[in-house]
Amino acid sequence: VICIGESAELSVTSSAVGVYSWAPGDLTGGSISVTPTETTQYYVIGDYGCFEVEDSVSVIVGQDFSINSVIPDPLDGIYEGDNIVMTANLEPEDLLYDFTWTGEGLISSNSDVVSIIAPSVDEDGTSFTYTLEVVDQFGCTNSFQVVISVDDSKFAIPNAFRPESTVSNDTGSDLVMENPNKKFYVITNAGTTVEELLIFNRWGEQVFEGNEGINGFSWDGKINGNPAPMDVYVYYVKLRFNDGTEREERGEVTLLR
Repeated sequence: VICIGESAELSVTSSAVGVYSWAPGDLTGGSISVTPTETTQYYVIGDYGCFEVEDSVSVIVGQDFSINSVIPDPLDGIYEGDNIVMTANLEPEDLLYDFTWTGEGLISSNSDVVSIIAPSVDEDGTSFTYTLEVVDQFGCTNSFQVVISVDDSKFAIPNAFRPESTVSNDTGSDLVMENPNKKFYVITNAGTTVEELLIFNRWGEQVFEGNEGINGFSWDGKINGNPAPMDVYVYYVKLRFNDGTEREERGEVTLLR
């Protein structure tokens, strides 16, 4: 068995000395090299003077196959800890293949689909290379590389905010001031999740507890439904990153009116 483009060495083993003729190809000699492009049956006739002996051998040729693509899902916007599924597309599809994937964060392999957990990174755009090596049923090999870019889990915590307030215009009616920072919350990217947010006043009394379903872990500057006084408050935040790590942050935030 050879792969297309390779050569096979065919040799005669005999207990006597003879003259050998091969077909197809009209080759002669006890040992020949052939490079067929498809599976071929070769015949050899050994002439020993007073008699001839014929034998044959089949050279199986594995036809060329290609790895057309390896497609990661998602293609971009990947953060550390994300689950990525890579799918290889090969042609022809009807051969038997053995797949070997290499790279950081592999969960499973040995098939045309592989799952990967994006590795932990310290900087956005950190690149990781994954290699697929494929062997077909004839022992022929091919390989393909794909590079993914992984972003870091990030967050930012404001140190001041101004809740929704009202002012009077020339006609005496009230107008709502639209402030971009009228709520206090942790600014995160898709790789970071807020798990807990607590707010305390200067006397250490808890005045707010974040909840994903009720307030979305954002404080509107109210205590029991009433506007909280302008003051410096203390926050406690618990964060979980996509790579499974956690972090606690404590600090002060100023409520302005």
